[in-house]
Amino acid sequence: MARAIIGAAVVLVSIMCLAANTAEPRKPNGESFYKGHRLTIFLDEATRRASIRLDGREILAKADIAQIGQITTAELATSVLFYLHIKTVAGCGSYVFVQISLPADAGKNAVLSDFGACNDRLTLSLQRRPTWTTWYAIAYRDDRATARVAFSKDERLSTRDVKARPCLFAPTSKDECHQAMIAEAIGSGNLGLPTGAGAFADQKIVTFLNLSTGKATLQLNGRVFRTFENAKDFYLANVNGDGQFGLFIFFLKQATGCSMRPLIFFAGQASQPEVITDFAPCTDEMVRQTHKKKDNTIRSWSGIAFHPGERLGYTVSVTDNKLSMGTTTLPACILDTDKARISRCALDALGAPPPSTQPPQIREIPTPPPPSRASPPTPGTLGI
Repeated sequence: MARAIIGAAVVLVSIMCLAANTAEPRKPNGESFYKGHRLTIFLDEATRRASIRLDGREILAKADIAQIGQITTAELATSVLFYLHIKTVAGCGSYVFVQISLPADAGKNAVLSDFGACNDRLTLSLQRRPTWTTWYAIAYRDDRATARVAFSKDERLSTRDVKARPCLFAPTSKDECHQAMIAEAIGSGNLGLPTGAGAFADQKIVTFLNLSTGKATLQLNGRVFRTFENAKDFYLANVNGDGQFGLFIFFLKQATGCSMRPLIFFAGQASQPEVITDFAPCTDEMVRQTHKKKDNTIRSWSGIAFHPGERLGYTVSVTDNKLSMGTTTLPACILDTDKARISRCALDALGAPPPSTQPPQIREIPTPPPPSRASPPTPGTLGI
């Protein structure tokens, strides 16, 4: 009886160990965790089979893999991009891209493998703007007439083959060349690359920059609304108004001359745009503040643009859905060298919000009824 019990215990322990070994996978060769998503890579040294798993589920398997590189993570607007380099036993290297939707829209998750297969040259660019973050990759070879471009459009992973331009193989800076090829791949053509996007009500704005021509384009509802020549950089910096009004603030850096901060203002959802193209010349910094009422609606909005080390400030404000601009002399603290103190100084210079231009609200106060003619009540006795 004792031997039977001991034997049963040994079998039970063996089963538990086997179950534990089955439940716990081997240590991954690579791992990255970001905002609730885990990408892991396993390489079987015996079979040379590589397995890429997202949140525990295999999304890609590759045979005859010799090496796996580190995982790089990049956060986009509403998604996250993982990418890594792998090399086969035959010596061919390529890239794997995995893009995951952060709002947990599984329909937008995608994996792209064998990009830049067999040791193609690769250019990878991650662009960050205040209202725009995206990435592009170009794979090309000396003996191939086309180049393959990988990119994210509408938060989806896409690829397209385009003509390999001669400038792609030049030893000098290739930024303009790369951007022209990427613009061709994503379909924006002569507009160049998108650099920002924002919306107010039904009004949708996208900004573009073409480095080859030096032209910046502001697109409103799918149509060209304004263009700027001699542009070195151009993007939508921010959108203000929380649905009550729409104030779009842009940043335009010229190849020669001062920078500008063009403005487009919509006083309401049905209003026509008010355009100011030359606000705050030669300024590098801007701070903003919003004052809200008890019901969380905006009482007033204001901002000030300035150049650190100079006391001239350019102000812009919205009160009662009316836009106003001006200049002010900033206090001496703006000459500080600490960036945080400079920003605090500029905010303090904005001061209290301006008074409302709306007429005061008149509320009728009811007249109290006349005193009763009845005899006053007899005083009561309260025990202490």
